[in-house]
Amino acid sequence: VEDKYSGTSMVYQSSVSQSVVPFKVEVNRTFKVHLNVSHAKLIIEKKGSDQKPLANVSFRIAKDEAFNNVVGTYKSDELGCIVLNKMSPGAYYVQELNGPDNIKINSKIEKVNVKAGENCIYRCVNQYRKIILEKQDEKGNLIPNVTFEIGTSSSMEKILGTYQTGSNGQVEIDDIWNYNYLYIREVKVPSHLQLNNTVYRVKLNP
Repeated sequence: VEDKYSGTSMVYQSSVSQSVVPFKVEVNRTFKVHLNVSHAKLIIEKKGSDQKPLANVSFRIAKDEAFNNVVGTYKSDELGCIVLNKMSPGAYYVQELNGPDNIKINSKIEKVNVKAGENCIYRCVNQYRKIILEKQDEKGNLIPNVTFEIGTSSSMEKILGTYQTGSNGQVEIDDIWNYNYLYIREVKVPSHLQLNNTVYRVKLNP
């Protein structure tokens, strides 16, 4: 802005432009300026590795990477979405906080740039946590119809679930809880087999 216009009012050419149209009023008078402000929209889309929407995943959003200027904390809806209207243009930082127990949380801080008058869509996909139990005999043959219990401690006082191997001798469990370790024991086998009731500790990858 030219020096001769310093201290006076300024008007921008448009809501998405930084080009200034300065003006100077010689005498005091009243006038109206109508401004059309163009806001932005930030949309977060959350899905699992199977591309299905993930609800109840929490995010925090800030205007700085250190999260000293936090905009807010939000949770995805049943469509896996968070929609923030009337966002000011600029850079924002997004971090995933928590979600359902059967997903791996990605706590990496991501930067998104929001532009005036546009929809900024931030898409993120989570991998599911899972355990595959496989039952074999001493010859390596896979055994169906073997039932296992999963607990939270070696005492097996708290049972999280009971699962049975299928025709392939395996059972895949994708509703694993947020524990560092789980405990597994065999509780039922076909009549021609001997039950192995040893409790095994399994470490879950983060």
